[in-house]
Amino acid sequence: DLYSRVVTRHLIMEPRTSPAITSCIYNQEGSRIITGSYDGRIRIWDPLSPLEPIQILVGHDGPIWTLCSHPTKAEFLSGSCDRAIMRWDMNSGNLLTVTYVETSGLTSCLDVDTKGERIAACDSKGGIFVGRYEETHYKSLARINHWSWKKLFQIQFYPLDNSVMLISGEGGLLNLVNLNDDQDYQGYQYNSHGAKVSEGSVLKCRFTPSGSHIVACTADSSIIVVDINPRELKQTAKVSHYLIQACKKSRKLKTHTARVVGLGVSPRNDQFATSGFDLKLRFWDLKTLKEEFNIHLNEKSSALCYDHTGQVLAYGACDGIVRFLSTHYYIFILGLRKLNYNLLYTTLPYSLLRELRNY
Repeated sequence: DLYSRVVTRHLIMEPRTSPAITSCIYNQEGSRIITGSYDGRIRIWDPLSPLEPIQILVGHDGPIWTLCSHPTKAEFLSGSCDRAIMRWDMNSGNLLTVTYVETSGLTSCLDVDTKGERIAACDSKGGIFVGRYEETHYKSLARINHWSWKKLFQIQFYPLDNSVMLISGEGGLLNLVNLNDDQDYQGYQYNSHGAKVSEGSVLKCRFTPSGSHIVACTADSSIIVVDINPRELKQTAKVSHYLIQACKKSRKLKTHTARVVGLGVSPRNDQFATSGFDLKLRFWDLKTLKEEFNIHLNEKSSALCYDHTGQVLAYGACDGIVRFLSTHYYIFILGLRKLNYNLLYTTLPYSLLRELRNY
C-alpha cells in the first residue's frame, strides 16, 4: 500500500557488508554499531557515516551468532560455532581474550550483567555457562544441564537482580534460573522443564528495561508477553515456580503469519519491535500491546537493536545490509552515496503517516 511504499523508501540503503547479518548491537553511547555475519567477521560502523565499516575484525572460524556489549566499558563479546567467546576492545578493535566453551554445539547467546561483573552463555546443546567477566580464561564457567531442553536460544540477566537469569529453548519453554551471588558455579546443576508458553520453540526473549515484562518470540508465529512483578519475584524463593504461574496469565499476539525470528526492546520501556519470515517488521506499544505500525521488508531480518535513546532501530538482513529506522518521530534516513552526502533526513509527522495508512 502507499503507507508501506513511503516508509520503505526512506530506509538507509548501505553497501552489502557480507553474507547475511546474524546479530547487531549498539555501544552504550550509540556512537557505534557492531554487526556479526555468516562469514565470521565483525564489522564496526559509525551510524552517522555508515557507507563503509570503520573496522573489520577477524578471529572466529564460523558464523557470528551472538554479540553483547559491556555496560560500562568500551568492550564487547562475540560468540560463534567455533566454541570461542572473544572479548574485543571497541575503540582499537584489538582482541583482548579468547575463551573456549566445553561444548560440541554453537554459542547461541551471550549476556553480561548490569554491573559488568558476570557473563552468561548458552549453547545449542542445552548448556548454560556462567563466569566472572574479568577472568582471563573463564575457568569457573560451569554447565547447567537442562536435560529436557535439547537446544537453548536466548539468555539474559534480570535487569533488577543479577542473580536471576532468563533462558529460552525448544518446546516453547521459558525459565528463570536463580544464582546466589557467592555461588562459584563449579558443578552447578539445574534441571527443569520450564514454563511452556508456546507449541513452537522460543527463538528470542527479552526482559523490558524496567523488569516488568518478558517479551518472547516463537517459531509458531506468536509473540508472548508475560507480566512480571519485580517485588514478588524478589520475594520468591524459587523463581522458576513464579514464572510458571506468571505464564498462565501471559498474553499472546498473533499478527505475524510465519515464525518470528527478530526481537528488539526499546530502552525507553515503551515499545518493542519484531520481525518474521513473513517479511514484516512490526512495532508494538508495550503498554497497550497494540501494533503501532509495520513495514514490509525485502529480505528476512533476525538482528534488531535499538540505540541508547530508543529513537532509532537498526536491523540487519539476509542481504547483508544494515538499515536504520526512526521509531518515534518517524525520521527516515536515506544514504546518498553518489552525491557524497552521508545522510539525508526526511521528517514525516505521525499524523501524516496515519493518514497514509488509512489511504
